[in-house]
Formats: sequence, structure tokens, C-alpha cells
Amino acid sequence: MELGELWAYRTGGRLPFHEVVIRAIGTNKQYPRVKIEYADDVFEGKTEWVPRNRLKCEWASLKRFRDEEARWEELERDGRPPRGEADAAFACFRAIAPAVIDVYDNLAMGLGEIADVHALADLLGWDSTRLTGSQGSMQRDGALLVRRLLTREIAMALARSHPTRVQALVDDARRERRRRVRARMELLMEHRYMSAEAALDEANKHFRETGDEPHNHLARWIGYDESAIAEDRRDLELRYSELRRLARQAIPELHSRRTLKATALAEAIARVLK
Repeated sequence: MELGELWAYRTGGRLPFHEVVIRAIGTNKQYPRVKIEYADDVFEGKTEWVPRNRLKCEWASLKRFRDEEARWEELERDGRPPRGEADAAFACFRAIAPAVIDVYDNLAMGLGEIADVHALADLLGWDSTRLTGSQGSMQRDGALLVRRLLTREIAMALARSHPTRVQALVDDARRERRRRVRARMELLMEHRYMSAEAALDEANKHFRETGDEPHNHLARWIGYDESAIAEDRRDLELRYSELRRLARQAIPELHSRRTLKATALAEAIARVLK
């Protein structure tokens, strides 16, 4: 950007563009501003300081800018996904085809960024034209960007064709959640003197799931349902916590016996509890 150049200025959103002349460039690097003068006589030479990001392109390039903006609007027509869905697609792509497809940099948009169309088509068993000819798709920096709903369809197809890998992601995420629930449960039992069942209920409420977690999207994509074993897991968690409580109580009693065997057993229990 240079003084005297003609630029396209827009105050925001999808408002009309105005042709302006650059008259001065501010020196504040944190909040860059530019002094503009409206070129149209209707503004009678009006000047003002405006944020740099409201100057979208040089006036001569306005048509190209509008065309690309229209392509982005078409690409984003499906709207933004639930955050968990985009994260699930990201995890799926990284686990199965990291060099072939990714989620576009702005994860919240949920767009797919395909680096190798033919490799992805082979993985999916699709004709490549199903990707390249998809509505709203756009080439950018050597990759093919595709709309959100197609990105989800691709992620679901990859997940279903590689269920073991995806189930491992689901199991890892749920195992980590159970670890957190168990840790909080033990904390509540130790410091608030809650029963095992009450502490488990409280811990589950603290880590309540909404259904939008990435691992829940992945589980639905491969038809992996934990409901049948949920009660068994809860029972096991209760039993496990009760055993830990009893084991902790046993340590000082064993030490009090002052025998080598009892001391060794107490130390072994303490090591396991760590």
C-alpha cells in the first residue's frame, strides 16, 4: 500500500465498496490505521482515518476480489458445524490419511482441504469427480477445498472403512475421561468424606458430556455404542474406588504391626496405589 493509490473501502459485512485514495499510513503497529479520501465527488473530498483491514484490495482488483468472495460464500453455504464434529473430522483425517486430507486452517468452518484428490478417491472407493465436481468446491494453494457437509461425509466414510483405528481414538478419549472422573471421585471421597457412590455421581456431573464431544461423533460414525456396558463400568468404578479406600486404610494398620512381612505388604500396597 502506497500513498496516492486507489483502494476499495468497505465499512463492514457485505456493505457496498467505495473508491478511496490513500492519503496517509498510520504508525501504530498494534492498531494499524490509514487516512483515506473518498474519490467520489458526492463525498465532497471527505477524509477520515479508518482501520487498515477495511481496505480490501486495490480498486482495479475489485472484480477479482468480489468473485473470490462469492466463491467463499458458496463454499461456506452449509454453515458452521458443531465444534465437536470439526474436531472429530480432524482426528479422523490425522489418524487415517494425514497426507491426503485435513480440515482447513480455520477449524470452526469445518471445511475439508484435500491435498491429493486421487489418493483420497482411492481410499474412499469414489470417482474423483465426486470430489472435484462437488458444489462449491474451490482450488486454493494447490489443494481442493470442499464444503462442510461433504467434509463430514468423507470423514464418516473413512471412519467406517477403518473402524479399528477410529475405535482406538474413541477408547483413548473415554479412557482419559474415566481417569479424570476417577481422580475427582477419589479427591471428593478423601477431602469431603463422600461415599463412593455420591462421589462418583458428583464427578460424573463435573465432567458431564453433551454429546458434541469429538469421540462421541466418531463413535456414532462407526456405530460404536457403549450403552450396553455403561452400567457394568459404573459398577466396576464403584468397586475399584472402594478397594482403593480399603487399601489406603490398611497401610497404617499394617505398619502398626511392626513386622517385616506386614511392612513389606504395606509398602507394596502404597506402590500400587500410586
